[in-house]
Amino acid sequence: MLTYHILTFGCQMNFNDSERITRIAENLKFKKVTDRFKADLVIVNTCGIRQSAEDRVIGIVPKLRKKRPNCIIIITGCSAHRKDFQKKLVSATSYFIEILKLPQFLKELAESKIKIVKQEQEKASSPANPADFFKISPLYSSPLSAYVPIMTGCNNFCSYCVVPYARGREFSRPSKDIMQEVKQLVTNGYKEIILLGQNVNSYQPEPSKNEKIVSFPALLEKISNISGDFWIRFLTSHPKDMSDDLIELIARSNKITNYIHLPFQSGSNRILKLMKRKYTIEHYLQLITKIRTKIPQAALSTDIIVGFPGETKEDFGKTAQIMKTVGFDMAYISAFSSRPETVADNLVDDVSEAEKKERKLILTEILEKTALKNNQSYLGKEVEVLIERQKPSLAKKHTYLGKTETYKNIRINLNANQSVKIGSFCKVKVTEAGIFGLEGTL
Repeated sequence: MLTYHILTFGCQMNFNDSERITRIAENLKFKKVTDRFKADLVIVNTCGIRQSAEDRVIGIVPKLRKKRPNCIIIITGCSAHRKDFQKKLVSATSYFIEILKLPQFLKELAESKIKIVKQEQEKASSPANPADFFKISPLYSSPLSAYVPIMTGCNNFCSYCVVPYARGREFSRPSKDIMQEVKQLVTNGYKEIILLGQNVNSYQPEPSKNEKIVSFPALLEKISNISGDFWIRFLTSHPKDMSDDLIELIARSNKITNYIHLPFQSGSNRILKLMKRKYTIEHYLQLITKIRTKIPQAALSTDIIVGFPGETKEDFGKTAQIMKTVGFDMAYISAFSSRPETVADNLVDDVSEAEKKERKLILTEILEKTALKNNQSYLGKEVEVLIERQKPSLAKKHTYLGKTETYKNIRINLNANQSVKIGSFCKVKVTEAGIFGLEGTL
């Protein structure tokens, strides 16, 4: 019996991919181990968005090979197809396999049809069909929250982004498959359904007589009509495709959470054009105004890249001003990292690492101020909270951890006579507010 371990890097989509691979491995009677250094088979699900994620893999895999010389090491995910990445790991890796082909490969491995030869490219013959891959039922890692991909790939080709090269063009799952998965999750007691896509706004399944849902808002509304007590979240929206219909739907729905992640990347139209983002900052701010008007209680998060090639101090100043103007609850700020295959890889990376670090620090300081101010507005208010787990400390045995529907972490303090059930929704009165979290009483 093969023992296995999966290492996952990157986004929620990668984690969901690994949940599907876990299901395959379990169905094949492989035995999961928590220590990668004790596994016969290690699957490394890579991320190619930033160099730092690849550097972690480059650091881990050779050490694993040294300690486990006979281990089968498979590199898959968003970086596995790149020749430049493969060259750095070829001496330590058994196979580089496209993730859509991995299920068939593992099946052949279990049936002893694969001859294990280090440094050999995979020879599994399965077609790279995302529809077949999505039909694999994930082995969900959480009993409360589940990732449900509705589409994969991207057609936008932003100049810095590897997604269209790593995951291909957009593919939308049939709505009946998505509905079936969500209904089963709700039946099984899941309380948080997180719909995933590189750009959920682009959801548009292939037309057929059985496919009546042709847009993301239409799909979202149908999921909202499923009976049961659960929340719906989604990631990620693209500003050029964020529709009025979607904003209106969120405003009137009692299941779609009032949390919107809307990347703006740069406050400079000149830089946005170089990034090939296909919207202006004026358009972005109009969307924010619509959201604030229709959903005044909404929490907003964003993605930002600092130090993009050609970004001047004036360009960066515009980004900082947008941060102050919008007042985000959370921002994921990254320094530009040149990625192979992308258009931006041909641009001169002319902003120093020191300057990038300084710009990240400036934006982080702005974020801390706006996040704290936003959180302080919750003081004295009652909020609905999903109880996720108990704080692992005997000294705090009456303390639980959860999330608000606006995606804020909250610590809930109970007195000796109170009790809550993990996985339940509770009303909590907010008593304290920090930069990135709240505290309250049941």
